[in-house]
Amino acid sequence: MAAATKTLPEEFAQCSEINLKKNKSMSITLNLISILIFILCFFLLSGFAALTRPEEMNAPISFTIDLSGALISLASLLFLSMMILVLHEMIHGVLFWRYTHSKPVFAIRLLYASASAPDWYFSSRQYAIIGAGPFLLISLIGIALILLAPTNWMIYIFVCTALNAAGSIGDLYVLWRLTKLPSTCLINDTGDSIYFFTRQSIPDPM
Repeated sequence: MAAATKTLPEEFAQCSEINLKKNKSMSITLNLISILIFILCFFLLSGFAALTRPEEMNAPISFTIDLSGALISLASLLFLSMMILVLHEMIHGVLFWRYTHSKPVFAIRLLYASASAPDWYFSSRQYAIIGAGPFLLISLIGIALILLAPTNWMIYIFVCTALNAAGSIGDLYVLWRLTKLPSTCLINDTGDSIYFFTRQSIPDPM
């Protein structure tokens, strides 16, 4: 695998870009899709738990009104949700560092957070690993916890794992765009924008 580079090769030129800062409609659309992904993943995870731990998950549920307990649970969910966001971007950051050995840039916007390496160009394979890393790793951790953790942790595991999947919508969209480009393309991620570069054909000398 070729190393990431700070210098765009002369034979490469920009062919397309994704700019969430300028394209607000795309950003809003991705966020709406992420809500659907969250709902789908939440029910898939709860269904997986019911299949793998039927005796515990299908036990009778008793309801009690406990306002202080409900507030603590809500605060815990909010805290864990923020931690998942941080962990997601940290995984991106570690993977950026893996290929550049340079400090990544982190940012939080109104509709999304980001980790980036604006001075670097990555191969499609490198960027696919960087993009898919948080989704795959946190999903695997969530599935492992469903199999091993106490049942009273389940709601937190479902929410956090589904939230990470929903928050990966931008990464998954970029990966889908990569499938439409040659495997030799290069990617530059500035946080707000992602630029795609492809090798241009060089005309034969006369």
